[in-house]
Amino acid sequence: MRKFNHHVYLISYEDSLDGPIKIGYSHYPPIRLKQLQTGNPRRLTIFGNLGFKDELAAKSVEKIILNYFNDNNLSAGGEWYNIGVNEVLSILNFFPDGRENLFKPTEIKEGKIINFINLIDYGFDKNIISEDTYDHLRDIFFMPEDEREYEFTDFIEETKK
Repeated sequence: MRKFNHHVYLISYEDSLDGPIKIGYSHYPPIRLKQLQTGNPRRLTIFGNLGFKDELAAKSVEKIILNYFNDNNLSAGGEWYNIGVNEVLSILNFFPDGRENLFKPTEIKEGKIINFINLIDYGFDKNIISEDTYDHLRDIFFMPEDEREYEFTDFIEETKK
């Protein structure tokens, strides 16, 4: 996480992958986790993170995802959403990994999201982000691998290694 200064994090209950989940923006998610844990009787954990060097990109991705969740009636109240951890990890992962499929529609095969990059188009179409921000996000996700300005981390997969 230290390589990047701007993060879209995924937090949920440590003992459940079924949600509810919290998606948010933070400079350092472990501090945000401690803040959320205060007063919460169930143990919380960070399940995933999409780190950026660019603040506008991170805040825009968070905004697009939250609007998408609200438009699909996933709100559990406050800043929490009724969606599973693995589904949200797929969404975070497919922002960067789906860049080759930018112009393909969202596709689901065998219960797995194949392409979710069209959330950038969704953000633009719904006036969540401006045309300049849309172009900026596309530029970030199309950078060559050795120049990447973002990084996805799935902490479930990291613990399996």
